[in-house]
Amino acid sequence: MVRVTIRLIGEHEDVIFISEYIHIGDLVKRIESLTRIPPVFQQYRFRNEDHPFVAHPIQDIKLGEEIVVVS
Repeated sequence: MVRVTIRLIGEHEDVIFISEYIHIGDLVKRIESLTRIPPVFQQYRFRNEDHPFVAHPIQDIKLGEEIVVVS
């Protein structure tokens, strides 16, 4: 399990614990349930680059790194 922090500007932080092997489909549904951003409008940035939609998007995340979700 990894700790993931989801932050929206002007809102509180949501901290969730999920498996680093979570499938992209399950991750976008989890993010939608917390942020109300539909998957079609979710965009991801990781290490300051657009993050491609891969099967297990947080498998390579390191301690202290963040995946930024914007719409």
